[in-house]
Amino acid sequence: IYTATNNQQALFDEYKTMASLGLADADIYTHIGAYYTLIKDRENAKQAYIQAKVYDKTHPIASNLLALSYVEDNEYQKAIDVLQESVNYSTSAELQARVSYYYALQKKHKEALEVLTNTLKQFPDNVEIRYLYALCLIDNGDKKTALKEFETIIKQTPKNEKYLLDYAILLHDLEKYSKMQDVLENIIEINPKNDTALNFLGYYFIDKKDSKNYWEEGRKLVERALVIKPKEISYIDSLAWYYFRIGNFEEAQKMIETLDESQDVEIALHKAEIARALKHCEDAYKYYNIVVEKAKENEFAQKGLKQLNKVCAKQNL
Repeated sequence: IYTATNNQQALFDEYKTMASLGLADADIYTHIGAYYTLIKDRENAKQAYIQAKVYDKTHPIASNLLALSYVEDNEYQKAIDVLQESVNYSTSAELQARVSYYYALQKKHKEALEVLTNTLKQFPDNVEIRYLYALCLIDNGDKKTALKEFETIIKQTPKNEKYLLDYAILLHDLEKYSKMQDVLENIIEINPKNDTALNFLGYYFIDKKDSKNYWEEGRKLVERALVIKPKEISYIDSLAWYYFRIGNFEEAQKMIETLDESQDVEIALHKAEIARALKHCEDAYKYYNIVVEKAKENEFAQKGLKQLNKVCAKQNL
């Protein structure tokens, strides 16, 4: 009756009474936990799910909800353990993918890959699992094998923007720029308002191409991205870099000076390069040092510092 009338408080009271009388089982404790979750009482919810698993450690709902509780507390290994106990774990691609993800959050990339390798064998036609497997290969440093997996994925889903974007990023990392450009242009053709692809391709033209025609095309693409997301800092940074490339250092500085360099090494590097071009030596040293602190082997920062020493020698900095 209480369920039919959606009287959650009365229903919860009945379940609590049953528990106090020793009449509750895994299902009842799971319901109790769900009510605590509903009223945002996380600790009592977690204890109810734990109690449910005392009665049935394979209970699928209790296992799932308890895992989510552990994740909220960053207890990823406990979340993995309870999910793997669930009666439907061995037949659920979704649960296995979550376990892999929780391993990845702990930087246990080898374990994450092992889980997804077995999952893919079990579900070879599941494109999302293959996609996660490819990302996991990248985390494990095997980008060439990941590339083959992405090629299979794109053949199956040629218009999936998420897959295409990550494919483009991988192609960029492997320095396959021509193919990357084709993929990004394809994404923009599929969705002219994909701001990530617009900025990605625009910045590539501005940063990598040694032609003013490409720089102008890059600017147009980045400006299209900024129309969609005018406050996106990476897009503002891209446009600032365009002004740097054409030699308008003052405009470049004006655009980039409000961006937080501590959040992004690329922004810090661009600020350093612009400050060096303007012979603002103190600022340039500051920004280059931020880059070096975050990425000690950044070749652009190391080269910039050497050039800066020559430019700023007269200022004794």
